Amino acid sequence: MSEFLSYAHRNLTGNQIAEIAAALDVGDFLTDLGPLYEKMGVLLNEMHKVEQKTAEDNSQPHPTIPPIRRPSRPHRKPAQTSSAPPLTASTNYRPHQTDLTERGQIERSPIEELVRFITVSALAQNIDGDRDSNEVQYGILIENHPEMYSPFREKNPSYQLLLSTLKRNDPFYLSRLMMWRIYGFGLDVQLQKRLQLGVIKTVQEFYRTWSNLAKTNDLRITAYGGQYYQNVPQSLEEMTKIWNGGLKLSSAWKDRLPQTFKDAEKSIVSAGMPMYTGGPFSRVLLLGDLVRAGIVTTPTDNEMATLLLKAKSGATRGLKALGWELEVQHVAEALHSIRGTLNEQLLPSVKDLFYEGKVGVFDVEHILCKVSRKQTRRGTKSSFWAGRSA
Repeated sequence: MSEFLSYAHRNLTGNQIAEIAAALDVGDFLTDLGPLYEKMGVLLNEMHKVEQKTAEDNSQPHPTIPPIRRPSRPHRKPAQTSSAPPLTASTNYRPHQTDLTERGQIERSPIEELVRFITVSALAQNIDGDRDSNEVQYGILIENHPEMYSPFREKNPSYQLLLSTLKRNDPFYLSRLMMWRIYGFGLDVQLQKRLQLGVIKTVQEFYRTWSNLAKTNDLRITAYGGQYYQNVPQSLEEMTKIWNGGLKLSSAWKDRLPQTFKDAEKSIVSAGMPMYTGGPFSRVLLLGDLVRAGIVTTPTDNEMATLLLKAKSGATRGLKALGWELEVQHVAEALHSIRGTLNEQLLPSVKDLFYEGKVGVFDVEHILCKVSRKQTRRGTKSSFWAGRSA
């Protein structure tokens, strides 16, 4: 009983505790467990019916967070090796509508676990007592470094600052965006502001500002993981190539917007810019921003799959953890299937965290990167996904 009281104090709301207290007040305290179970069952049933009716009246889905109990075996079965992808968006699937009194083993498919991962990441403050230990640990990582760990691409301080500072119609927009992605994204917000990327008009001005800050601050970009920061050029000559490349692309594109995804990528590759010309991962980041801004059209699933496989980014490792094969056709099908499932199954309040309330293809790429990152740590690893492959 003392353990239960301690747990209740840490994890349950006042209303939840009051409901339990009312249920316990059946005859003498715990003298007859039969009425207690019956009362608790009635309460849970009624709560579920009220929530379901409210959702149906408002034409909304009514998913709930599934029970936390782990499967009896420590790891899920190995991913399928057949040529057909193992995951598809099922029209019959309704996530997590499990019986609240269910007993025995709980099993989730990789796609169900993905829906749960995004939901728990969004509603962590409201469901603290219902999270598994790996979800709690990952939630701490999101809180401490959202740029690196949050599955919500735009809901971090860096992206919010970028969106509020850079203006699409500004003639320096593309040059400033490319510099921000390489030299500012993920740094402390105050440091990002001191780079003055919203007002600089020459690369020499940026180089002086960046160099002065680097004397007393660590300006390594770690939000993208790995050794990305080691490839970031630090000379004025290399920065100039990026800055001028942005100006030339802006001039070439200005009368032909939006650019098709294929043409935009081809132009970036041929522009001779460090990081972007030879670095497909940097192109993924930049093109995602340009699609968001309406400067470039949304890629087809095949176009996106081809770029992701070139980049060999965390997104491909995330797909492998979910059981997909890393070939263009299967990656394209995976992007389509996952995007459709998330848009169908996520709660409206969770989808509101995505641009215009809809999960896009670059959101899927971003989420898959976080799946990969989650699976690299013993404390945050999900038993319903495979471990990350190198």
